[in-house]
Amino acid sequence: MKKFSLICIVCFIGLSISSCVKRKCRDSSATNSALFSSGPADNSLCVYSKVGFYTSSGYYGNSIITKIEIYINQIYIGDVTSIYASAPGNCSASGTVIYQFMDKNSADWEAKIFLSNGQIAYTNGVISPSSNECIFQDIMP
Repeated sequence: MKKFSLICIVCFIGLSISSCVKRKCRDSSATNSALFSSGPADNSLCVYSKVGFYTSSGYYGNSIITKIEIYINQIYIGDVTSIYASAPGNCSASGTVIYQFMDKNSADWEAKIFLSNGQIAYTNGVISPSSNECIFQDIMP
């Protein structure tokens, strides 16, 4: 009788675990999308990419860049302080400004570039989340 009870308990636990509904992120712009898995979609579980803003030059025209401010949707998020000839390779690179997307919506970005001659230059664009964990945007036009 003990064996029968033990078998019933094991079967009950096994059926309980296998019948759990696992929700998946189904947004293709998310880094953890699972478009072809079974179960209902739950996009609140989605994780979106980061974008790293960097500069590939210390000059804008013939003027030295003294400071670069980065804005996302008109909100200041930080200063680019290092120069990289090409994309730095990871989203924790020193001197870059990192923005974490919270959803699949694109973001307007602007760089305010302060020059040694006292002028201020601007460059901007739109960036969208990617299925890659990290994407890079060079702020130089």
